[in-house]
Amino acid sequence: MRFPPFLTSLTAATVFCCLLLGSASTRVVGAEEPSPATIDHLAVGFDGYYKVGEWSPLFVTVTAATDCSARLVVSVPDIDADMSVLTSETVELAAGKPFRFESRFKTGRANGELRIRVETDAGPIASKLLRVSDESPQFREGLLPAQQLWVAIGDPAGLETPSVEGALESEITVEVGKPVIAHISVENLPSIWQSYTAIDALIVAAAATTPEEKPFPAEITEPQSAAVALWVRCGGYLIFSLGRDVEAYDKSPLAKWMPVKVIGQAETRQLGDVESIAGQRDPLPRFRGVKTAVISEDEADFDGVVVKRGRTGPTLLRMPYGLGRIVFFTIDVNLPPIKGWKAATALLENLVNGETRSDLQSQQTASGQLSKRGITDLSSQFLATLQDWDNVPRISVWTVLGLIALYGLLIGPLDYWIVQKVFKKPELTWVTFPLFVALAGGLAIWMSTASHSKTVQVKQTSFIDLDTSTEQLLVRSWFGVYSPENKLYTIEAQPEPFAGDKTAPREIELSWLALAEDAVGGLNRQGGIHLTDRTYDYGTDEVTMKNVPIGHWSAKSFLAQWDTTRSGLVDNQLESSGMGRMRGRISHSFPVPLRDCVLAYGGQAYLIDQLAPYQQWRPNAPQSRELRSFLTGLVAKQKTMDDNKASFDEFFEERTTYNPDDRDLENVSRMLTFYETAGGAAYTGLAHDVSPELDYSKHLRLGRAVLLARIDLSPTTLHVDGVTPENTQQETFVRILLPVRKTDVSGGRRTLPTTDVAPPPRPKR
Repeated sequence: MRFPPFLTSLTAATVFCCLLLGSASTRVVGAEEPSPATIDHLAVGFDGYYKVGEWSPLFVTVTAATDCSARLVVSVPDIDADMSVLTSETVELAAGKPFRFESRFKTGRANGELRIRVETDAGPIASKLLRVSDESPQFREGLLPAQQLWVAIGDPAGLETPSVEGALESEITVEVGKPVIAHISVENLPSIWQSYTAIDALIVAAAATTPEEKPFPAEITEPQSAAVALWVRCGGYLIFSLGRDVEAYDKSPLAKWMPVKVIGQAETRQLGDVESIAGQRDPLPRFRGVKTAVISEDEADFDGVVVKRGRTGPTLLRMPYGLGRIVFFTIDVNLPPIKGWKAATALLENLVNGETRSDLQSQQTASGQLSKRGITDLSSQFLATLQDWDNVPRISVWTVLGLIALYGLLIGPLDYWIVQKVFKKPELTWVTFPLFVALAGGLAIWMSTASHSKTVQVKQTSFIDLDTSTEQLLVRSWFGVYSPENKLYTIEAQPEPFAGDKTAPREIELSWLALAEDAVGGLNRQGGIHLTDRTYDYGTDEVTMKNVPIGHWSAKSFLAQWDTTRSGLVDNQLESSGMGRMRGRISHSFPVPLRDCVLAYGGQAYLIDQLAPYQQWRPNAPQSRELRSFLTGLVAKQKTMDDNKASFDEFFEERTTYNPDDRDLENVSRMLTFYETAGGAAYTGLAHDVSPELDYSKHLRLGRAVLLARIDLSPTTLHVDGVTPENTQQETFVRILLPVRKTDVSGGRRTLPTTDVAPPPRPKR
């Protein structure tokens, strides 16, 4: 049988191409060209732990085969499962020499993935994909925002937990209601302060535990020390123990900014003060002599509270530093006799928590209320206000139910009555039924279109936080962006100077935001099916997000924050001769008046309608009322009773019930600022675990006064596709921490008494 000539030629060409491709592929495989670069080591989060919705550190060690200019690209899913991409600055890699990139990531999925890529201008040279589902020890399931994360350095006694590195998933468990302990080395301490935002407490034991080790103060670098300092000034919480290695501390960068002055070292055998802090009956083991750091108590060197005092001076000190707090313990918690002590765990927990008994009772009272509402945390109530726009009215649930009932009547009884009783032709239902369906569909489309805005809407709420002692200024602006169409947007945040300030902010950052709830669009919800692979970039300046997808008639939330130092905004001359008794004066130089002011100090609230620029205000007793009564709306009422024999008046107190669905920003911001003072979860029925740094109740306990007020200015401007939307609703609140000089009647300085008791349990969720 003979084949046609064209078929023979086609067969020969096909065979020739297959042989050519086979030989080419054989050459490629056989060549085994070396990889341009390798990823040698990864350090994700803090000892493998990280929080969903918070920035966490990432260290990537890379070795390149040749000299090249490269950058690190990190991609993680956000709350909508869209991949957010953060690109580092370009660095020079030397051939065969390992280089350690430091970056960070913020994921919106507890069981998501982490994509790491090292690339040059020519393309990727190394990559790695980590998935939680792969049960890799390098990347495990993320912690929920409400879970506490304590990071320990120096192996403090009582916090010994197995490291997650190299451990199986089944070997590491997270107990509900208890903090997660992450142990890291100084090498993995971030030098970017935003990487610390997932931490609830940083616990540092300064002493070296073996002769081969160096003490922590001798190992920490200048960038790491500066990052820790800025994190604390912006609301972080540091617990620091120092006893033996005082000389190394004096030479370290820590001594330049820590708000205590170490003036020497002493030795003691009397440790009853340490045992009282632990609150346990187990005595400390006998020890020949314990080294303690000696702290200066001069007013110029120390501004805080001495909680416990020993034979050689203060043992436990608590002090504010900027918007955050520091606990300084003058005995090493990673050396004997505390090392190996049965009550070491209780000691460390009390050092970190240090709450009052009233908070313990309030948390226990409210533990059964938290799961009865859709919103469980105070931060969620605050963020929910970003989704209410005046120009985008929402159709109520009752309206929708009424329309559904009307539609059922229309296609059912009404259609039957028309075709049977009016026209008496049942076959007409083939005409009337589609007509009614089309009519209902058209009405639904018209109502949905009419009730939604046709332009981009932005709702903004900002907090301007200022500490007059360190002159630390932190601006946080929360934005809700509504989109009338399915579109990719460029979002940019621009800080605005105020009060004549031209100083550029140190750090500017813009990122996505979401509620910490177990609901659609919530951080506590497990990820669903991801149908698209949309990506957007943070940009190298970190103030611009490019190609951010926002769906039709939907919204996305963002957080922009920046910090700087500002002097002269507030003239503070307040002093006190006892808790609740304040005198002196304050004034401010903001360009506009402060309105609806509440100045809290010593259990009292001073109410000021308006404080104009440079206007001096002096505390006056008639202006004040009890702080908790003011926050909870507690009022005294009189009721006349009649028992048939005589009538008499009965006096009782009544407080306003807190509404978790309240969208009044003044009420919500007041509760965010004074949550524990108002009674905590016992009063609100909500936890405050996601953003506890917004609560300044602990600063009140440290002798600070807190001023909360409205102000008519916008510290941050949001640009959407290069323009500022006209329909922008904004509210701004100022929160100022004011040191109050403590004096006695004769004008001398004195130490106010304080107590420290066992910490409260966290509320059940």
